[in-house]
Amino acid sequence: MLLAIMLVAAFFRFYQLDRVPPGLQHDEIFKAKGALRILDGTLLVFSEPNAGELPLFMYLVALSFQLLGKNLLAIRLAAVICGLAGILACWLLARKLFGRWVGLLSAAFLAVSFWHVFDSRVGLEPITVPLMATLSFYFLWLGLYEDGYRFFVLAGLCLGLSVYTYQSGILVPIAAFFFVLYLLVVDREPVRKHLKGLALLSVIALLVFAPLGHYILTHPQTSLSRVSQLSHHLGLLLSGNPQPVLEDGLKVAGMFSWQGDPEWRYNVAGRPVFDWITAMAFYAGLLI
Repeated sequence: MLLAIMLVAAFFRFYQLDRVPPGLQHDEIFKAKGALRILDGTLLVFSEPNAGELPLFMYLVALSFQLLGKNLLAIRLAAVICGLAGILACWLLARKLFGRWVGLLSAAFLAVSFWHVFDSRVGLEPITVPLMATLSFYFLWLGLYEDGYRFFVLAGLCLGLSVYTYQSGILVPIAAFFFVLYLLVVDREPVRKHLKGLALLSVIALLVFAPLGHYILTHPQTSLSRVSQLSHHLGLLLSGNPQPVLEDGLKVAGMFSWQGDPEWRYNVAGRPVFDWITAMAFYAGLLI
């Protein structure tokens, strides 16, 4: 059944990959230029062009260039592989948490999810976030409940790498931190039993993050320029005008089942994340 799901997922992601979406958009070109710099010997910790970008996906594109040559398919193949690997990671985590059938159903939904399919077909870095997040949580769970320092090592490596994926990747280690705090309230024994493993995880994650952290400290204007471009409404909130942030929040809440991104480059304009049947399952899951 998993093989059938992966074959469907591969078809949705490989079919006419050189034609859909049509052409290269400018963000994909910036990823390709970063990959070319890596192939020329540059050790990228942070890419300054295009208002600043994180480099993990560029390294994957560089590897793809080595295998397939410098072309459109090579740029997008990196995203396809991340998407397919993310489905496998989702299956592993959901099966471990909730059992075999939930694992298969989760993988099946992700295989045909429009947003996951779309982000798997463009040479952009957001598709790396769910992959690294799912792997991080999977290895953290194995470390806490099935023992073994190797799982904490892998979780620390994935958590550290997650901050190199995309701007929102910083939320992955933050989510893991709050999950451990949550366990201290509801299930303290795994945390108490694995304090050394969690310390090892933290050290490895910090070591992986250290080069980027040093860059941010020494280049604050460059590294935070993209964030500053999007922080205008937060500035209005701090100055006493909460309306723009509230409107943003309502739009984000509504994108799951009401109205999605209107930008044609990233969506079928206005299409929500879930159809109404899947949305009912989504809201039921939140309620439970």
